Amino acid sequence: MRLLPESLNLFLLNRMAELCGIICIVFAIFLTLSLFSYSVIDPSIANYSHASNNNLGGALGANTADIFLQTFGAISYLLLIPLFSWSYKLIRFKSLPYFSINILSTPIFLILFGSLLSIYVNDFGSFISLNLLQITKSLFYFQNQNVNFILTNTLLIISSIIFFFFTVGLSINEWKA
Repeated sequence: MRLLPESLNLFLLNRMAELCGIICIVFAIFLTLSLFSYSVIDPSIANYSHASNNNLGGALGANTADIFLQTFGAISYLLLIPLFSWSYKLIRFKSLPYFSINILSTPIFLILFGSLLSIYVNDFGSFISLNLLQITKSLFYFQNQNVNFILTNTLLIISSIIFFFFTVGLSINEWKA
């Protein structure tokens, strides 16, 4: 027993996917404005002050940017790539088949890539990325420090690339287009 005809059901599902894509774009734009206008002196969850809020996202933008930058570090700016990719897929193809995998792999990618960049740039990653980097470095106990360095980099590069592809959610055919 069907409540709606098949054509109406398909129409509503397509519009719902497009609406989710538009919501994702709006959130990506909001996050972009919030992150790029972030200031340490803005009042937020981690910083109580009487200063005026200069964040373009307002108080919500200041709090959102503060949470992302405290949790993931400066690598939070890369979160915009999957958000725009998901929006593109939802609006153009009307589906995001492995959305739960995309969502779950996003913080893992950010942490792994933050750990990788923390090797080369001081104070780039968050406390989570720095702890993961220390754990990764402790996995290898070779006498030659260059071997340890190469193995750590290789492990972080390969795992970051794998989780990046899971995060973005584009298939090989979509990368070619």
